[in-house]
Amino acid sequence: CKIARAVDASLAPHGMNVMQLNGQAGNQVVPHLHMHLVPRWLDDRLTICAWQPVLGDRSDIALAADEIKAKISG
Repeated sequence: CKIARAVDASLAPHGMNVMQLNGQAGNQVVPHLHMHLVPRWLDDRLTICAWQPVLGDRSDIALAADEIKAKISG
């Protein structure tokens, strides 16, 4: 996937979860098909089964998004 490769090249995570949540029991919140690409680091302590959003720094997120977009485009 082009986007996953761009995330990998931009953020250099140790791994990545690719998920599609389906239905209420699957924790789907937005009622249409979409994929989640979750970059992972060995010490991130994220458990997907108890996934709770953690707010990040908006400027850091914007910088990462710009870098990912540039890698997709170029």
